[in-house]
This record gives sequence, structure tokens and C-alpha cells, in this order.
Amino acid sequence: MARILMSITRTSRNVWEYLKIDDANELRDDYIDETIDRSRREEKKKSGRFSQLLDIFDWYPSHYSEYERRFLKKVDVSVLLFTALSFYTKYLDSSNISNAYVSGMKEELNLHGNELNYFTSFFNIGYCLFQIPLVLLIQKQAFARYLLIACELCWGMCTFGASTAKNANQLYFVRFLIGVSEAASFPGSYVIMSTWYTPDELVRRAGFYNLMSSIGTTSSGLLQSACREHLNGVLGKSGWRWQFIIDGLITLGCVLYGILLFPGTPETTRKFGILSEDDLTFARNRMRGRVAIPKKFDRKTFKAIFRTWQPYLLVLLWVGHHQVNYDSDLKLYIKSLVPEKYSPSAPTNFAAATGVLAGISAFFIPNLSATYGQLPVVTAVFVVSYFAGAVLIKWDVSHRLKVVAYFLEHIFLSGLAPTFYAWAANLCKDSAEKKLFVLALINTLSYAIQAWSVPWQWNIKEAPKFSTAFRINFGFIVFVNVMFFVVWILERYDDRLIPQFTGDRNKFSSKIDYERLSDDEQTNYGSVSGKLKDDVKNVQLVTIMEYSDSRKSSV
Repeated sequence: MARILMSITRTSRNVWEYLKIDDANELRDDYIDETIDRSRREEKKKSGRFSQLLDIFDWYPSHYSEYERRFLKKVDVSVLLFTALSFYTKYLDSSNISNAYVSGMKEELNLHGNELNYFTSFFNIGYCLFQIPLVLLIQKQAFARYLLIACELCWGMCTFGASTAKNANQLYFVRFLIGVSEAASFPGSYVIMSTWYTPDELVRRAGFYNLMSSIGTTSSGLLQSACREHLNGVLGKSGWRWQFIIDGLITLGCVLYGILLFPGTPETTRKFGILSEDDLTFARNRMRGRVAIPKKFDRKTFKAIFRTWQPYLLVLLWVGHHQVNYDSDLKLYIKSLVPEKYSPSAPTNFAAATGVLAGISAFFIPNLSATYGQLPVVTAVFVVSYFAGAVLIKWDVSHRLKVVAYFLEHIFLSGLAPTFYAWAANLCKDSAEKKLFVLALINTLSYAIQAWSVPWQWNIKEAPKFSTAFRINFGFIVFVNVMFFVVWILERYDDRLIPQFTGDRNKFSSKIDYERLSDDEQTNYGSVSGKLKDDVKNVQLVTIMEYSDSRKSSV
């Protein structure tokens, strides 16, 4: 018995040593193995816009040292893959409610009113109430590693709970908790990734991260079709209930992956998972010049934030953009053609197909904007959106043209969302506090407004034509277009047009000039001073558009 207790104690101590958060003051600045060459070779300059676009796919540049390329692969496995899988599960699980609705849940739970929209509203309420508090928590060292994992676990449990729902009221409660669980995911993941990747590295991976949302939506539709066709009635459960169960299992797999490999930020641990102590030292050192020392969120901080134009105009841009979104319009249209024209699985299959286009848009439009400039790329998206909106308003067109319009809607939503979000971050680079607060604020207000606007605008009783909703949508597209031009102009000329509301954004550069560093600094990317380590509790959010800014895009 004593031997068993000793074994349990030893195992518990090892588990604790593996999972604990280390004191930032005890982390090393120097390397254990100083014989390894960590310096970069001179980078060959690439000319031409097409060459720059291809450069986005070069995740491990040849001018990096062999050590740094191997280090990035470890970070991709430990950080990028976990955050991307977490983002995937969010869209896998959030899409399943509308997929389930058109796959038997409506009839089984006797849903004949506006319940589908209320499911979205309760999700939005939980999301918007908890996003700002959770985002502020994730910047703290003690929460950086495990808050996202805890939210993922809660999300999985709630998804299981949805499979047991017997009425709409139970689903309302579950959807609220799911919204709370997702609140920190999107902004929190970007905060974490920005502590590991330089701007040019992050832009190459941002497309992959955003792509996971569309893959989640697509696989959710295909999974629901498979559950309906092959699992309906198994163990006495309907096919739509099996989708919630399978989604929950996938989410728990992501939780386990995070517990074993996700290190949080470089400031949270001495070594973890596949990252050695020298790897973590290198991670901290290479981000010198990208670390923002936070200040206290007090009245002075808030006054400084709200004396600039960004909080007001970015809210209008982001909220207006998200008002155009309604995930269920195509599904409800296709469902209205069942069984005369399509099989019962057709609504979710069509939704899966739109997810493919959404994924392509999410991947390429931000990268095209970073390479060729926002103005031509975003304007082209607006032109496509005007066409799709006009077709759906007219409605009395061919079935094929109508489906094309539904598909084209997703270019506006999925392509411009990451572009605008990253742009907002770059426009708020005056301080870490402003960036974190404004990013959380625009997202929170967007979901808060959708909580009541979606049931009002998209009344299910008007499905599938939604004549009023599509006209409102078109108005929002025009509004967002105007706001885009206003923000685009102010980004370039605010110091001339409204200097009293500009803030300090124009005093900051997004680019690190490595050529001005000493030889030792170029080799090790500097060392993090003791005082800096004492003070650092969060980091500046590095985004795709900051990389675009460092490239000095011509438009």
C-alpha cells in the first residue's frame, strides 16, 4: 500500500510539474545550448505583386536557420493547430443547430414559431455579456494557457447537453452557455498566436486559421446528412441528436490535445510539451520589440480610447457588416423544395457547399488585400454583394440564379470579416489596451444587436422569400460600403482632417528594423530584460493587416 501511495504521489508531482504555470521572473534569458546557430541568413528581396502573393504560402522561409524552422514547426503543432481546431469546433457546433432544425428537430420538438432565431439570440446574449471580461482575463499570465481549454471543455459539455433537449426552453439555456463558452475563442486565439509569431509569419497562418471556420460549417452539414441517413433511430435517438453527440466527442478530443500540448504564451512556462526550455527562451527573445507593456484599465485609459475616432466608426463598420449575415436563409429555401425537388438531406448538403466558398473567401481575400491593397479587393467584393442582393430582392428569377446569389452572399461575410477585424486591430495599435478593448467591443456589440435584430429581421414565418429582410440586407451593404470608404480615408488622412481625434496611432511602426540591431541581437532577437518580464502580462495583438502595413501596400 505504501508503495502504491508513493507511486501516486510521484505521478501527481510529475503531472503538476508538467501542467503548472511557471513564475515569469524565473524564466531564462540565455540558452542552455549556446552552440546552436540561430541566426538568419540574408533574405533575398522579392519583386512583383505575384511573387509577394506566393510568399504568403512560404511558412518556413529558407533564410531562417534550421533551428528556427524546426522551432516554428513545433509552434504550429502546439499553438496554431490547437487554436485552429478550437475554431473549427466552434463552427462545427454552432452550425449544427440550424442543420438539426431542417433535419428533424423542428418536427420532433414541435417548433412552429420563431424558435430557430431565438436559439441564435440566446447564444448571442451569452457571447456578448462575457466576451470583454474573458478577453481581459486571457491577457493575464495565470489564465493564458488554460482559459481557452476550460472554455472548450464547457463548450463540449453543452453540446452533449443539446442532444438530450426535450423542448425549446432547454435549448435556449444550452445555447446561452455555448455563447459564454465561445466568447474568448476568436479574440483570445489571436492574442495567443501574436505572442509566438512575427507579423509576416502570422499572415501566412491567418488564412489557415480563418479557413477552419468554413471547414467546420461544411463538415457540420455533411455530418448531419450522414447522421440522418445512417444513425437515425440507433439506440432510440434521432439523427440530429447523434450529430450533437459526435460534435461533443470531437470537441473533447480538442480539449485533450490542448491539455497535452498547448503552452499558452511564452511567458507562462519554462518548457512544455514538445517545446524545450531553449525553445521557450528563443520564443520570448525573438518577439522583443513586439511586446507591449500593459497599463491599468482606469478612467484615464477609457477617456483616451474614446477620444479617438476608431471605437465609433469601427463599431459601425463591423456591426453593419455582421447584420448582413443569416446562416439559415439558403437552408430554409432548399427545405421549402423538399420533397418535390430535393431529398431531406439537401438543405445541409447545400450548406456544406457554401462552406467551401466561404473557406476560399476567408483564405484568399485577406491575403489579396494585404498584397494588392484593400481598395480594389474590397470594392470587388462589394460589387459581387450588390449583384447577389439585387437577385434575392427581385426573387422572381430562375432557381439556378437564386442559388448562385445565395452562394455569393458568403464572399461578403466570410471574406470581409477577417479583413475588417485585422484592419481594426491595426487601426488601434496605439496601445495594447485600446486594441484589446476595441476588438472585444465591436464583437460584443455586434452579437448584442443580433440578439434582437435577427428574430425581427428574419421572421421564420416569411421564409423562404424574406422580402423585407433582403431589402434591409441591401441597405446594410450600402451602409458598410460607405463606412469602408470613410475609415479608409481616415486611416490615411486623419492627422490632417481630424488631428484632435487621431490618438497616437501614427507614431507607431508595425515593422521591426532588424538591420539596425546588433549582431548578437540579430542572432538571438535580443533578450527580455528582468523589468520587462516583471511587467509583461499581455502582448500587442499582431495581425494580418499590420503585416500589410509593413509591406507598405500602395493602395
